[in-house]
Amino acid sequence: KGAEKRDQGRASGMSADAGGTLPDHRPNRSLILAQSLSAVLERSLTEEEAERFQRYLELLLRWNRTRRLTAYRRPEEIILHLFCDSLLFLRVIPSTARKLLDFGTGAGIPGIPLKIIVPRMDLALVEARRNRGSFLAEVLRELDLMDVSLFTSRAEQILLDNPETLESFDVVLARGAGPLSAVIPVSLRFLRPGGLVIMTGPPVQKQPPEIPGDLRAHWRTLPSPLRPDPRRFLVVQKGD
Repeated sequence: KGAEKRDQGRASGMSADAGGTLPDHRPNRSLILAQSLSAVLERSLTEEEAERFQRYLELLLRWNRTRRLTAYRRPEEIILHLFCDSLLFLRVIPSTARKLLDFGTGAGIPGIPLKIIVPRMDLALVEARRNRGSFLAEVLRELDLMDVSLFTSRAEQILLDNPETLESFDVVLARGAGPLSAVIPVSLRFLRPGGLVIMTGPPVQKQPPEIPGDLRAHWRTLPSPLRPDPRRFLVVQKGD
């Protein structure tokens, strides 16, 4: 019902300039990819991880020529602003989390980079726009990513059509998916009691939006190895 699932098969430093972009002298693209992601992870990529990220980057660049999946066009921008930014979520996601839902995933951000690095996670991607859903389906096939569900309808409809998704996830992720007032209420419906909604917030130079008083929530600010400014996340815990 609006979902595709693949659940069998194998699972498995570079500094930025002041503007938050990678150097433009363009050494080997694979080297930029490996060095940048390793800086965020604080370890080297495995061969399988590097191959999957490289293939993901190639698919994103190709599809982005004819479909506007992201405003970033250059490989270096995608690596920094999408892939590396996605991996910062690992510093907020509890190590015990197994079932994650990526709300408004777009081109698969942050869910697919996280799945590449943590293949044991059971991931659901939610994206209402069909053209992006087609792209995501190809990425899942090409990267051979297992235990990933793809939902190509609105979140409210998913809950109606797939009641097993209600209160079944440990964490809901949202990166630029919309205002707090729209994202948080429906995200909480996917969460088990005690689960977390983790959302990216505005730049640290801006005042964060006010958190409704009835939520168990707080802001977290984390340094980003490749960008001059830290990254802000909102963490909301669902009541028991």
